[in-house]
Amino acid sequence: MKPFFLLLLVACSSLLLVGCIGSKQFAATAGWAGPLVSDETVYLGSREGKMLALDAATGERRVSFPAGEKEHLLGIYGTPALAGGVLFVGDYQGKLYALDAAGLTKRWQYPADERKIGQIVGGPTVAGNLVIFGSSDKKVRALLRNNGAQEWEFATEGMVWSAPIVVSDTVYVASLGHHVYALSLADGKPKWPKPFEAGGAVVASPLVADGKVFFGSFDRVFYAVNAATGKEVWRFGEGKAWYWSTPVTDGKRVYPVATDGKVYALDINSGAKRWEFDLGKSTISAPVLVGNNMVVTSDAGLIYILSAETGAQVSSFDVAAQVRAPLIARDGVVYINAMNHRVWALRVSGRQEKVWEISTSTKE
Repeated sequence: MKPFFLLLLVACSSLLLVGCIGSKQFAATAGWAGPLVSDETVYLGSREGKMLALDAATGERRVSFPAGEKEHLLGIYGTPALAGGVLFVGDYQGKLYALDAAGLTKRWQYPADERKIGQIVGGPTVAGNLVIFGSSDKKVRALLRNNGAQEWEFATEGMVWSAPIVVSDTVYVASLGHHVYALSLADGKPKWPKPFEAGGAVVASPLVADGKVFFGSFDRVFYAVNAATGKEVWRFGEGKAWYWSTPVTDGKRVYPVATDGKVYALDINSGAKRWEFDLGKSTISAPVLVGNNMVVTSDAGLIYILSAETGAQVSSFDVAAQVRAPLIARDGVVYINAMNHRVWALRVSGRQEKVWEISTSTKE
């Protein structure tokens, strides 16, 4: 079996097993959430099921949720969302939490009682007075930010493992049922005549730019779809592996990363390949653009800095651990939530250097 298929089997099995095994047994290995950086704080879900607030300058832990040493969430896979001093966090057990951003104390949760909805894998998205998220029960829900009351819900044809993307008055949602949807932000009703149907599951959040919706699928095809009509504009089918992560763009090119470690630069208008780089190892982590460079990681734990213009390798950095969480950048610093319970802040603009490295494990 090829390495990238083994990686996907392990990743998918992890997500499925966490729902089948008791939380006490699985909590120590659950989740690979991307960090959220805001002002002087880094928020991220640890692999022990804690939402952490870290000092952005030093990595020092400030507060956590749940606060009790033995308390934890079942699994945090999605990057949290922040708005108006409130942090929104999805849990694999099927709960969405609204937390005070300063102290990570709970304001409300959905559902408010002991009921659980489908597992929440993708992060929530805030748009205006709504917080929107998908779940494994094949539903997309919009809640009021201030109290968690449900405004609308939409039933998809497959589980939703990614965060919805909101552009203006439209919500774009991908599903494992091979479909991508465009919904009205106001009431959740479809805006396209029919959803776009790919040839395989769409796991990651789409990228919306230049009037197009970009996403890859498990059919080994990367698509560009008209954002207003849902009609296909172009496709790139040269890849030989699945697409798991959300692509990035610099306005001229769009950069998808396939699960076999192939990084592509495609013309944003035509889909023509401009360059290709082989990471040498499989990956499901999403890349990030920093200035004129692209930062991407492989399952071997190497962080590559590539020229976005040519694909030439500028440098690399070894964190010596698998990275499945998306990379996040702010002010020239890339934040990396690795699978070995360690978080890195790596400066990649100008002189490359480690800003800090900390462990999120309570056992160290």
